[in-house]
Amino acid sequence: MLGLALIRLLLQKDFKIYAVVRPNSRRAANIPKDERVKLIECELGDMDKLPGLIEEKCEMFFHFAWRATSSSARNDMGSQIENIRDAVKAAEICADLGCEVFVGAGSQAEYGRHSAPISPQTPAFPENGYGMAKLC
Repeated sequence: MLGLALIRLLLQKDFKIYAVVRPNSRRAANIPKDERVKLIECELGDMDKLPGLIEEKCEMFFHFAWRATSSSARNDMGSQIENIRDAVKAAEICADLGCEVFVGAGSQAEYGRHSAPISPQTPAFPENGYGMAKLC
């Protein structure tokens, strides 16, 4: 969802895009067919291969991939710890690719339940492992 919206925006601004997707991702078919978009299939655990798969220095790296995001999986701490490791690895790869910008997506889960709108001043109070991992 986020990646697709970002790809459309970056195409409007005439960027070349390396869209990294999980192998056999059904959502990959939604990515616009455009000569400026190169699709790269890569498992989260194989991200260290990206510098060899990406042909040139990149300006920005957007990390939206995440495991165990729904229902009871949100408290699967093994998966959530892997998510933290993946985010750190993505930041390291960002540096390896020469990127100047790294963006990782958060969610409301870092904040827990609130009756008022969430703002940058809202204290973080995650209620499950997913929220804890996103906060990390």
